[in-house]
Amino acid sequence: SILVIEINNIDMSYGQEKVLDGISYKFYPDNIYGLIGKNGAGKTTLLKIMSRLIRKNKGNIIINEDCVNKKDYLKLPMTYISDSPIFYSDLTIREHLLLICNIKGFSKNEAIEKIDFLINLLKLEKYENMFPSALSKGTLQRLNIAIGLIRDESIVLMDEPFITLDPVQVESVENLILELKNKNKTFIISSHDIDSLESICDKYLILRNGKLLEYNPNEINRKDISKIIFDSYGD
Repeated sequence: SILVIEINNIDMSYGQEKVLDGISYKFYPDNIYGLIGKNGAGKTTLLKIMSRLIRKNKGNIIINEDCVNKKDYLKLPMTYISDSPIFYSDLTIREHLLLICNIKGFSKNEAIEKIDFLINLLKLEKYENMFPSALSKGTLQRLNIAIGLIRDESIVLMDEPFITLDPVQVESVENLILELKNKNKTFIISSHDIDSLESICDKYLILRNGKLLEYNPNEINRKDISKIIFDSYGD
C-alpha cells in the first residue's frame, strides 16, 4: 500500500539546546528526499524520531493518518539504515540477510529472490560467503544497506549511506535507490554527499536552526546550500 508519512510539530532538545523546533512536513511516496545540514543540526535525531528509535520528542509521527508515536520500530512499515552499523562476526553476508528474512517471515523462495536481487545490485556476489572481519569498509557499508532494504518496507530512512563508498559503489547504491523508488517506496536520505543527492533526489530538505527548508534540486546549487548551512552557525 502507498504510505504518506507526516511529522507534526516535532520538538526535541538536548539539555538547553533545542535541536528540532516545531517541525511539520508531509513525505509522499515515489519520492526521494535529501536531508541536508551541518554536523549537529539534528538530522540523525529527526530520522530516529521518525522511526521511533527516539521517543523523548514532543509532536506526532503519522503514517496514513495513523499516529504511530507508541509503536515499536519493528512494527512500522519503515526501515532505518544507521551510519554506525553492527554486524554479527560469525555470520556471512548471505546469512545476515537470511536472518532478517526469517524474522520477517518470508518464504524460502521469497527470501532467495530478495537476497539475490540486493546482492546483485549492490555487487556483493564476490563476498556473499565471507564474514564481516574479512570485508572492507565499503563492502560492510553495502551490507548495512542490504540489511536495511531486505526488510522491504515502504519507507526507507538512510543516514549517510554513501560514507566509505568508492565512486563505483556509490553509483550502484544510487541505481538501487532509483530502482526501488519506482516500487512506491519513499526515501529520506541524510547525507553530506551533495553530488549523490543531486543525481537522485526529488526534494532537498535543509535542516537549519531547528527548522526544515524545502527546495527543488534544480533551483539551488552546492554554493547556495553551503551558504544556507553556513548562515545557521549564527554569531
